[in-house]
Amino acid sequence: RAEWVTPTRIDINNPQVNEATIADSVDERRIYVYQDINGGGDIYYSDFKGNKFQLLEQVDLKGINSEYWETHCAVTPDGKNIYFVSERPGGYGGRDIYRLVKLADGTWSEPINLGPTINTANDEESPFLAIDNKTMYFASNGPTSMGGFDIFVSVRDDQNVWSTPINLGYPINSTGDDLFYTTTMNGYKGFLSSFRKNGNGEKDIYEIENDYMGVQNVIVLTGNIHTLGDEVLHDSAHVVLKCKSCLEPYMKVPLRARDGAFVQTLERCSEYEIIFMKNETEMITSETFNTSCNKKYEEIYKEAYIGTYLLA
Repeated sequence: RAEWVTPTRIDINNPQVNEATIADSVDERRIYVYQDINGGGDIYYSDFKGNKFQLLEQVDLKGINSEYWETHCAVTPDGKNIYFVSERPGGYGGRDIYRLVKLADGTWSEPINLGPTINTANDEESPFLAIDNKTMYFASNGPTSMGGFDIFVSVRDDQNVWSTPINLGYPINSTGDDLFYTTTMNGYKGFLSSFRKNGNGEKDIYEIENDYMGVQNVIVLTGNIHTLGDEVLHDSAHVVLKCKSCLEPYMKVPLRARDGAFVQTLERCSEYEIIFMKNETEMITSETFNTSCNKKYEEIYKEAYIGTYLLA
C-alpha cells in the first residue's frame, strides 16, 4: 500500500476566505476550486503553467456562476461536459445538478438542469463522472437517503436520459453525511468524505474497494513519455491520435506535468496511429494499433522515451 506524504499548502490559497478544491482535469493541468468571498460562493480555476499553479480566476463560462450558491463542478474525462451544483431559483428544490455541453463549434451550451430523475426537493451535491463519460456518482439528502447525504449512481444513455439513481447502500453509505465520491479508472476503488463513528473529527476521507462497480464498455488508452538522463519534459510535449474511421479523426492529448502520463478513451473496432511529440514540432516516435470490438473494459498502454541514460 502506498504511503501518503504530509500535505502542503499550495500558493494559490487565500487563508482569509473559505476555499475547497473540488475537481481537476484528467491531465491535472487545471484544478477547480470553490471559493466564498462575498457569502454566495462560486467556482474558480487555476492552470498549471511554468511549473506552478497560476492565480485563481473565476470560471467565466456563461451560466455557471451566479449571484446564488455554486458549490461544486466536475468535468468529464473527455472534456466535453461540465456538471455543476447551484442553489439558483428554477430548480427542483435546494441545490440541483446542472450540465453544460461543449458544442461542435467549440462553444458551450446553456446550463441544463438534469431534471427530476436526478434532482429532488432536497439537495444534490458533488457529481463525479467515471471514465466512460456517462456514469455519474453524486450525493443526495433526498427521501431515499439512509441519513444525511448518501452516494447514488446513475447512468446516462445515448438519448441523454438518466437511469433511476441507485443508493450505493452500506457500507459505502452511513447514517451520517457521505459526499464527494470519486473512483479509480476501472471503478473498483473509490474515495469519499464521510462523517461517521470512530472518525478523526467531522468529515474524514475514506478509501473503499469493491468487486461489483467496475466500468464496462469502454477502452482506455494510458501511457507515458519518459525522460532519461538529464532530459526535461517540455511543457508542449503531447500525444497525437489519428483514426480515419472515428467520429474524431484527430485528437491532441496533453500530458500530466508531474510524470508525462496521459489518458484517453478510444472507439471500438478502430485503427489508430499514435504519435509521441517532444514539443509542438519534433516527433519522438509513432506506431499503429487496433482496438477490440467487444464491450468489456479494456486498457491499452503505450509509451515513449526521450533522452539517453548517463553512464557512470
